[in-house]
Amino acid sequence: MDLPASNGSRRRFLGLAIGSLCVPAAFAQIAARPLRIIVPFPAGGGTDVLARIVADRLRGSYASAVIVENRVGASGRLGVEAVKNAEPDGGTLLFTPDFLLTVYPHSFRKLSYDPVADFAPVALVARSALALCAGPAVPPSVRSARD
Repeated sequence: MDLPASNGSRRRFLGLAIGSLCVPAAFAQIAARPLRIIVPFPAGGGTDVLARIVADRLRGSYASAVIVENRVGASGRLGVEAVKNAEPDGGTLLFTPDFLLTVYPHSFRKLSYDPVADFAPVALVARSALALCAGPAVPPSVRSARD
């Protein structure tokens, strides 16, 4: 599924991101029960470590308990599906690098989730850079990612 490139869909996504600044008020309503943070990657990796740091900060302030749950498999899609299928009550969060929601819709013919319709951004926790590199085995005729 390709995301529409229209300004309307971009504005909608940015509106969701800006609207997420009000999310801490929603956390106050769920303070009586555990908050689940789903990490779609194995324990011990960079995403998991950051999720546990965030969980420590949220514990007590926004929720009585915060559980970090690693749901690995299918290149992270199993974790995304688990959050998509969770009760839409704010008690389950997805902690992931953006590529599961930005790159995968253009990389896989069919996904079981729609990044814009099924999720609302909450907060940016960290930034990282990605690079595409080619080794000496790549023919000289390949000069771009499209090639």
